[in-house]
Amino acid sequence: RAYELSDDLNVPRSSFAACVDYIAGLCDESYTDLPAPNNVNFGRASKGAALALKARLLLYAASPLYNGKGYDGSDNEFICYGSYDKKRWESAAAAAAEVIRLGDYDLYKPTPVAQVIASGSAHSRKVFTVITGNKELILPRTSKVGNRVEIQNFPVGIPNGKGLTSPSQQMVDAYGTVTGQPIDDPESPYDRKNPYENRDPRFYASIF
Repeated sequence: RAYELSDDLNVPRSSFAACVDYIAGLCDESYTDLPAPNNVNFGRASKGAALALKARLLLYAASPLYNGKGYDGSDNEFICYGSYDKKRWESAAAAAAEVIRLGDYDLYKPTPVAQVIASGSAHSRKVFTVITGNKELILPRTSKVGNRVEIQNFPVGIPNGKGLTSPSQQMVDAYGTVTGQPIDDPESPYDRKNPYENRDPRFYASIF
């Protein structure tokens, strides 16, 4: 409820489990009143956004970080469930299935490997830039054309670069190859002398 200044604001903290249930309940509640995704409401919360938020919430809640005795083993009810329950994974899967059953979303149509190699990063960039017809978008947020992305992400050594999200070498190495294999697979096309060639197309769209 909404509190007034005259109310006692020393409200006991809710448990992690109670918070998860409360947020999931709000998602279910809002689903009823929200519109289906359409161009008129582009960028606004939709039925799919509510269900997707619930699915992400339950996925995180089912993860080892919360689905057990906590990261420190303290069994603290404010940071975890206190015990492991396989059914939490099932609930997360069921919530994701609800989003899929809406029929409003789909993965961006894949490009054959041979074509990806020939076209470089063109396909992968479309996932980030194609708005019309891109059914991967659930709760999109757009911005006007400009150099904001470069300013925010380019290294400090480059003029105007702020380097706020400069990737680590570990992140760079996490991207596999164009064939889907990790870079440490001896059968992959990864070449240590040319480490930026034949990489997963998403690598070129994500790492400057």
